[in-house]
Amino acid sequence: MTDADAQVTTEDVPDEITRSIHIAADAATVWDIVSEPGWFINDGEWTDHEVTTDGDVSRVVDPVHGEFHIGTVELDPPRRAVFRWLGGKVGALEDTPANTVEFTIRPDGDGVVLTVKETGFAALDADAIERRRRFEENSEGWGIELDVARRRAEGDVNPVSHDVAAGLLTDEADDVFAALADRTRRRILVRLVQQPDDAGAVARELGVSRQAVAKHLGQLVDAELVTVRTEQRRRVHSVDPARIREVSDLLGAVSRGWDDRLSQVRKLAEAKARDQG
Repeated sequence: MTDADAQVTTEDVPDEITRSIHIAADAATVWDIVSEPGWFINDGEWTDHEVTTDGDVSRVVDPVHGEFHIGTVELDPPRRAVFRWLGGKVGALEDTPANTVEFTIRPDGDGVVLTVKETGFAALDADAIERRRRFEENSEGWGIELDVARRRAEGDVNPVSHDVAAGLLTDEADDVFAALADRTRRRILVRLVQQPDDAGAVARELGVSRQAVAKHLGQLVDAELVTVRTEQRRRVHSVDPARIREVSDLLGAVSRGWDDRLSQVRKLAEAKARDQG
């Protein structure tokens, strides 16, 4: 603990966070985004959620972070939406189940200003240093989430759908990536793309034993990357182009997400530099 840490008291940690951002879109467009319970649960890029609502309580399922329960306190379209954390786990949020999150939208020039206010930090851990850490993490996080809303409203987001994100976390995806992790299996795939063939022919060309190639082919077939058919007395293996396309789409979604995230970090850094200048 540093001397500065030792001097922190409960009074040093504010009870609320307030952040704002200008969005070049109309109020109705922004409202459609911020009025969805739990839209802000993500890793810095727009993610489609499964949302089921019973009265004032919504069950929100994020494909990465899991299940949350969000209470709707007030909806005043298209100006104000207020939610309350009721349960869920994503980092420090599991420790702030009673925090209230309020979004307000007001006209501003060619668009609107979206403001978020999260309150309830006074009821967190009695350790002021820990409370300060959570406060600072959430404060930074809201800057990221407001930029997600801005890019979504301005049509600048490649959303990661629930199906695509969930597809990366299945047993089938584990099989695919395990199959591709081995260099020899990747060499076999490249060879079969050039020409479908049997295990013996592939083994001779790659300089690998027939037994080893047959084992590798079995794993590729199990991962559905390769199909096999019988031609007279030969078992001919070929690459399944549809399956390869599915894998490419999954990886492409991740790549686009990182491109968005890096662009977002760059914009936030530039904005901070301008503020400091």
